[in-house]
Amino acid sequence: MVENGIATEEEVKSAEDWAERRVASVLEKFKDNGVLDCMNDEEKVRFEETMKLYYKNQKICEVLYNNDLDYTNFKF
Repeated sequence: MVENGIATEEEVKSAEDWAERRVASVLEKFKDNGVLDCMNDEEKVRFEETMKLYYKNQKICEVLYNNDLDYTNFKF
């Protein structure tokens, strides 16, 4: 994306930062509801990493969509 001029380094970093914050929020809610109690430490780490990738990809798709069009309803 960056090499092709579709996104900037700052937009990619912003997507990563958003994913980190989102995952922290979700994990806190899961912890409060006991969802994480059924996982061992390895599963928790794998689950957290998977969620980070999922949320980062959501924001990256938003950036791609927004930057590839002249007009869009999405906001970053």
